[in-house]
Amino acid sequence: MKKIVLTSMMLGFAVIAGMSRGAAQASADLLQFLPDGNAIIIVDAQKVIASSTWTSLTSQDRFKVIIDKIVENVTELGVKLSDIRTAALVFQSSGWVNPTIAAEGAFNQTELLTRLRASSKVKLTSEKYKDYEVHIASRAQTGGGNTDIAFVFYDTATVVAGSVAGVRASIDAKTGAKPSVARKTSLTGALAETPPAVIRFAMEKIPGLTDRPASADLPLPDFSSIKLVFGTVDLASGINLNATLRNDTIEHAKILADRLNAILGIGKAYLKGSSDPKMAALGNALTTVTVTGSEADVKIVGNLPPEVLALIFR
Repeated sequence: MKKIVLTSMMLGFAVIAGMSRGAAQASADLLQFLPDGNAIIIVDAQKVIASSTWTSLTSQDRFKVIIDKIVENVTELGVKLSDIRTAALVFQSSGWVNPTIAAEGAFNQTELLTRLRASSKVKLTSEKYKDYEVHIASRAQTGGGNTDIAFVFYDTATVVAGSVAGVRASIDAKTGAKPSVARKTSLTGALAETPPAVIRFAMEKIPGLTDRPASADLPLPDFSSIKLVFGTVDLASGINLNATLRNDTIEHAKILADRLNAILGIGKAYLKGSSDPKMAALGNALTTVTVTGSEADVKIVGNLPPEVLALIFR
């Protein structure tokens, strides 16, 4: 993803932080506070941090550099990464930038605002929008310019963060002026088909993929037949992916599955024969990946084990 996405999410989580687990609010309830969009991601941050995969990754220097940067930005606001709880994200644009984030929990609004006002690296302002106080934290970026993250407190258990436009759209959804993503049955229905997991996702379009037909110049299948992508990512043992690619017709699903399996076979053979230990390890990991077709669905299941992750980030 682009740098702005990581920055936006990072600052958004920093705003959300400071919460302790109260009466848990269902992720479906969080969606009612999010504006309409074409992609939903629900993350149980506490389960991510508590997983053995997270522990393994944070012991690897290359991955640790990324995490330390996130922790540094969060710490500037006087909060801990471990304070972050379950969050639901919606993407309104096709470019995967500026997600709007809703989170549940119990937090001290006064204390959080006091920390932000006391920070030398964050300038805090606010504006009124439909009787709600929208706070805007502006942080200078390296190389010039500012990154703004807006947030609004709805009650003692709910906060929404994102761009100013995203937070305003959230308020429109909450007040009923515009529909929330919770009313988008294509996405919520797909989420309902996924089992409990650390990360659950549903999206109508993957920019640059599902909007791109097959090319005669590239040995890629025609992804433009995909109408919906949904599934889970778990961290019980490495990274476990379970994704469904729902196509417009059964015929297109069969063609897609056949071509993906052909590409998978080529990838396995090439990587396993590599003299580079990392590439060979990835090739072995690909043996766990299966691609199967069922009616209009193409299902992809696979696992990237802890030892392979450790090798990649070593």
